[in-house]
Amino acid sequence: MLINCIVIGHIDTCILYWMQLNNRLTELATVDMVTQGTSFSSISRRIIFYIVLCSSLITLFLSSIQLYNEYRSDISLIEDEFLEIKRVHVRSFSDNVWSMDQSNLNILANGLVNSRDVSYVAVKDERDTVIETGETPDANTLLRSFELEVEDQGDRLVIGRLIVGIDLSRTNQRLFDRALIILASNLIKTVLVVAFISTIFHLMVTQHLTHISS
Repeated sequence: MLINCIVIGHIDTCILYWMQLNNRLTELATVDMVTQGTSFSSISRRIIFYIVLCSSLITLFLSSIQLYNEYRSDISLIEDEFLEIKRVHVRSFSDNVWSMDQSNLNILANGLVNSRDVSYVAVKDERDTVIETGETPDANTLLRSFELEVEDQGDRLVIGRLIVGIDLSRTNQRLFDRALIILASNLIKTVLVVAFISTIFHLMVTQHLTHISS
């Protein structure tokens, strides 16, 4: 909704800019054509150039804002996914590490690594790596570690750690795909605005100046 409002403001800004520039160019063009015979085509090219420049800068600015919001939304989803893992999965991993149930640990780890962006899962106890699955973490992997705890005779014991990695390259690829869509849609809007204003300029200004000069 906010982006749509800004886009509408974009069109209004271009029209306002065109009207102000149009008034000034009309005054100059009238004098020029009466006294010096300035061509209409050069004036049209100048005003279209300024319209395209103004529209392109605003389009770039709006696209940057929209992409930044998309990126923040993806990062927020990743944090929510980590919170979901802590709330839902950590307890199950803790119980199975405590009972040394390797079969269930394999099922839990494989199920977790197949979720949305999770690319790596490892369970480590006090001495060794109990289980490890998924892709080897690299520079594009965001790792988060969760303590595995159990309660034994009223005491809480840390028996290991669950390490989860999320592949940021998947997030970046989705962002890139959306960037192409956003830029393409904004480009189409810009072209339509320029065509609309250019048509108005031709009908209302050029013909009017032609009538004056004749």
